[in-house]
Amino acid sequence: MPFQGGLDPEQRRGLIAAQFGAGVDDLLHRYTTFEAVDLGLLSPGAAAGQSDVVTLRLADELEDLSGNALALHGDPQSDRRDARGGYPWRRKAKVAEGPVLLALSAHLGLHGFVRGFEHWLEFAATPEGLADMRTGWLSSVDLRD
Repeated sequence: MPFQGGLDPEQRRGLIAAQFGAGVDDLLHRYTTFEAVDLGLLSPGAAAGQSDVVTLRLADELEDLSGNALALHGDPQSDRRDARGGYPWRRKAKVAEGPVLLALSAHLGLHGFVRGFEHWLEFAATPEGLADMRTGWLSSVDLRD
């Protein structure tokens, strides 16, 4: 993850703590480590024990889906796993992960996130050209409870 002068996560901890406090540094450090966790392997109990970083991760996942970030990464000409695929491959992978995202959101009581993931899953099941007309939602979802 790019950061001031290309510092790696351990090197930047002091800067974060000095600027924003030890609590922010701790949360950012735990989230940076947690970003690589396969959510499908996370039990509900483990999720509850790390609810702050799980909530941040779910928010990041939902923001990526709502902002069409799946189309911004990977090789659009490839379905190769090592290239992280193009948009069709990445969308299929997120659809497969949908039940996990929904279950974790529901377990943590993040009802707005549940609605957001449900909306994206419905959107993702619709051919791209018809999705906006079918749902009536043009870009994102109101996440307030």
